[in-house]
Amino acid sequence: MTQSADILIGDVKSLREVIAAKARQHQFTPMIGRSHGIHAEPTTFGLKMALMHDEFTRALERLDAARQRVAVGKLSGRSERARIFRRAWNHTSARNWGCGPRPLPPRSCSAICTRNSSAFWR
Repeated sequence: MTQSADILIGDVKSLREVIAAKARQHQFTPMIGRSHGIHAEPTTFGLKMALMHDEFTRALERLDAARQRVAVGKLSGRSERARIFRRAWNHTSARNWGCGPRPLPPRSCSAICTRNSSAFWR
């Protein structure tokens, strides 16, 4: 999931650069404003692009938060078959994989931990 997040974050950063260039290019290009599907006060296309840039900035912050939240790992499962592994091994392995350990001890972490992380990602 972190690799997917890295790809998406890179794409959003590239898109923000293009949107910022379009905002500067069209800062004085007039257009009809719209409100609830009817004409409103005139605005500029550059302003619309600047607002879109701001939206993508917030989306980038949410993607970054999701990436940090799903970047966790754990060796032993809920059935505790891997109880021979020490907690420190879980932490070390998670760091070697480029993520952090689960915040809860292995005994209290079940499939719900994974499901909650995935739900945050969506």
